[in-house]
Amino acid sequence: METKKEFSCMTTTSGENIIPNGYSDDKNKFRQLIHREGETVTDALGWSVNGAFGHMRDFVDNKIKSDDTFKIANGNTHPDKLTLKEMMEKYPSNFWVTKDMTLIFENVDYSTVKVESSVEEVVDVPEKTTYEYGRSEGVFPK
Repeated sequence: METKKEFSCMTTTSGENIIPNGYSDDKNKFRQLIHREGETVTDALGWSVNGAFGHMRDFVDNKIKSDDTFKIANGNTHPDKLTLKEMMEKYPSNFWVTKDMTLIFENVDYSTVKVESSVEEVVDVPEKTTYEYGRSEGVFPK
């Protein structure tokens, strides 16, 4: 059977939220531990880092006007009660629009972020192994 190498990477991402998330004792801090696999080290690391940040993404209510107090879909607001326009001016790198014109906000203060990634394992897998969102054949690691 033909085989290829598969790289498993672990990424620890930590930092501060722009909007307190209410899920931890220290409401402004976050720490993510993400495991991903790929055909190259770059693929696996890319997916693990992307996975860590992906947990910080929220859809913005499309009905919000630029002068409305900014609210993300779960109702959280910035502690300073900024408007959408003010949020976009203060955190321009944290907003983007999807192809279907949905506004996305990433609740991460980039200046506080620390990322540590490492290759945890290199194994031989069948040549035809495919990857979906950084997981081989969609199978979650044990």
